[in-house]
Amino acid sequence: MNKILFFLLLLNFSFSYSQETLSQYDIYFKDGLVYHHATKKLVSESVDFKGKKGKGVIEEYEEGKLISEKYYYSKEGKQTIYEEYYYDSTQKLIKRIRNFDGKDRYEVYSYDENGKVKSYDYLLKGEIQQHKEYLNGKKHGIWYCIEKDGSPCEMKYENGKKIKNCQ
Repeated sequence: MNKILFFLLLLNFSFSYSQETLSQYDIYFKDGLVYHHATKKLVSESVDFKGKKGKGVIEEYEEGKLISEKYYYSKEGKQTIYEEYYYDSTQKLIKRIRNFDGKDRYEVYSYDENGKVKSYDYLLKGEIQQHKEYLNGKKHGIWYCIEKDGSPCEMKYENGKKIKNCQ
């Protein structure tokens, strides 16, 4: 499972933008939706908002609605994504992924329908180092981590209270 999750993250972060990507000058916003200037149709593709010093954000749209944002920087001709946001059909945030300095360290946050964190994972070289679950903003469910000595630790919480210590 850890290897599959890492592969999906790696695939996500090394996403190659082979499809035609629009620029911020190719679109316009109207009534909360995004349209293509040339066709006047809703955008269902990538839009690259290039910033200064090689930084920018690529936004993905489906039927004019934002479904993801990928923040990147370019160095020596290579594009590295360092943060991603994913949205549901109502444009509520459902997932955030952070990459640390283009290295094999990731944080993955999942959000509930109220915008509160429902789970957090920290991965190092494709292996989960920490896993935390929440319910209504309180510790709830399994919390897992790797101790300094390399041994796994699993705790359980219910509604903010610890009910099972490390084992």
